[in-house]
Amino acid sequence: MPAITASRRHRSRWQRFALVLGAAGLLGTALVGAALVGGAGSATAAEAEPNTLICTPASGDSSYTLPVAPAQQVVGESQVGTTWSGHFVQQALVTDGDDQYVGFYDANRRLTVAHRTLGSSSTSWQTYALPSDQAVTGWDSHDYIALGVDSVGQLHVAGNMHDSPLAYWATTKARDVSSLTNVPMLTDKAVETRVTYPQFLHGANGDLVFSYRQGGSGDGDSYLDDYDAGTKTWSPLLSTALFSGASGAVSRSAYFTVSSHADAAGYYEMTWVWRSTADVATNSRLSYMRSRDLVHWQTVTGAPVNLPVTYDTPGVVVDDMPENSGVFNNQERVGVDANGSPTVSYSKYDSAGSNQLFVAHLNGSNQWISTQITHWVGAWRVAGVSTLSAQVGVGGTARLPDGNLRLNFSCAGSTPASAVIVLNSTTFEPVAQVPNTPTPIPAQVTAATKTDPSTSVRLVYAPTTGADYVLKWQSQYLNQDMPVLQTPSPQPLVVYTLASPPAATPSPTLPPSPRTPEASAPDAALTLIASIGLLVVLAVGLAVGLWILLRRRRDPPTAGSA
Repeated sequence: MPAITASRRHRSRWQRFALVLGAAGLLGTALVGAALVGGAGSATAAEAEPNTLICTPASGDSSYTLPVAPAQQVVGESQVGTTWSGHFVQQALVTDGDDQYVGFYDANRRLTVAHRTLGSSSTSWQTYALPSDQAVTGWDSHDYIALGVDSVGQLHVAGNMHDSPLAYWATTKARDVSSLTNVPMLTDKAVETRVTYPQFLHGANGDLVFSYRQGGSGDGDSYLDDYDAGTKTWSPLLSTALFSGASGAVSRSAYFTVSSHADAAGYYEMTWVWRSTADVATNSRLSYMRSRDLVHWQTVTGAPVNLPVTYDTPGVVVDDMPENSGVFNNQERVGVDANGSPTVSYSKYDSAGSNQLFVAHLNGSNQWISTQITHWVGAWRVAGVSTLSAQVGVGGTARLPDGNLRLNFSCAGSTPASAVIVLNSTTFEPVAQVPNTPTPIPAQVTAATKTDPSTSVRLVYAPTTGADYVLKWQSQYLNQDMPVLQTPSPQPLVVYTLASPPAATPSPTLPPSPRTPEASAPDAALTLIASIGLLVVLAVGLAVGLWILLRRRRDPPTAGSA
């Protein structure tokens, strides 16, 4: 009897184990099935409709010849280390006098900072991997790195944030990256809990300014903080938020692009669109304003802009397009017309639903008017959530020696194109479309150095007054912030020194800005394979559990078993 009781206890334990395993298998199978349906759907949301865009050339003089940019020479090459290559996330290069810094994710995905002294006999980099848990990135392409150097040479680092608590470090000893120390709060913990899009700017007085968004897509506010290098403290640059999404019945957030330094006229120029949800299709109302000090903002006509800027702020709207107009945030570019006045280049749908390039410019009354530049057919549907791939890119207009304007563009449609449209500077009508002049960046820099077909070259172009520098690495594609089953080995991270700055505007597809994903199609296939693999593992676990349960029921009690 005791033996039978012991055997029953033993069998009961196995039964409970098998039941738990079986329940876990069923639950896991259900969850993975849901993820497979929802995940696959979300991974391909932006690709639900095929990209049928045909980028037919603009009419004009096919014999037009562009000025040829002088070729640069590579005069230096230095490997910083190796970097994570599993997905694209923007890394950083900044030069301050003789000090050069690189912010990158190392082979273990940890945010790492490197420093070297230019012109020294030593060519080695001092590197420091930040020890904080906040410094380890996942699969989110929003987690880019921002670097800034203040007026006394201290380095400031922010990164690995997407709707996350502030992740920020600063050196306590100039030029020593090992002295980087985490600072949990800058000015107000209440507005530093859901941070995205960090950027360091330099104010008109030389102070370092930190820009970021608090909140998510559709409900975020944007802030500017000012750094006092003497007291080593941050304070709000403005008495209020720069942008407030809470305006009217619908909450929105501003997706803005601002120049990191003042232009030749002394202005910081800012453009933005508003978004009401996480879906890029809800972008609307392209706008512009400028400032000489990042504090006092004005419209293009010089009228003051009251802060915070809201969806209903008057005088700033460039193109009052509604939602579902096909505008991709942070893809618009500021340029100049023949008189040096600002222009804004961008892409949106035309009345037939095809993507087109437009240039907004000022008329005789200093009012914004938009001219359609292209007459493409077909469409790439601008829709979806997470980090998406822009299939159309455009540069700012720039003056040519003959008085015309050049407009660089790229199109990844069914007939890919990367070219220059020459515009009449008065009418903005196309004069010609010609191949882009060869980039002044040498092929040695732009060519792939690894043969892995899943990786692409990534560049950060950082011109200075003395020389130009390019940070180069290779990584896989954007995958809407979702994991990829296979990842290539860590890739070399290299800084090239170029002999002289280019004389022409680089192609808009050359290095992408932090919030400008490159034009490459996300691939959900590997994500789907990973989900199926996990589903198979869980199904096997369920089968093993049921087999153990049935076998234990068939086995007779054994005397002496415990």
